[in-house]
Amino acid sequence: MIQYANLLTTPMQPGEVRYLTARGDEPLMIEIKCFVSPPYPPNFQPCPECGSFPARNDEAVRVAADEAVFRPSGGRLDVAVADSRGDSRQFSIQVVP
Repeated sequence: MIQYANLLTTPMQPGEVRYLTARGDEPLMIEIKCFVSPPYPPNFQPCPECGSFPARNDEAVRVAADEAVFRPSGGRLDVAVADSRGDSRQFSIQVVP
């Protein structure tokens, strides 16, 4: 069970970096997906910041809005945290150019 997952979810700028920390039944898996607009709704746009990353309890995992991907028109980052028992938390952060 995930005890907590912390990530600042206010809108962010292209190139900005934040860190997610979580505690739950290890191992934790962090998934980051970038969605770029236009068109509407935003389309999934893989970038070097996207993917699935294993994490340990209280490890700071980097969450970044890739400048090259988001600078032209913005979009959003979808971030999910799952633990070994299948409990999960989801976050969405708007990226404004």
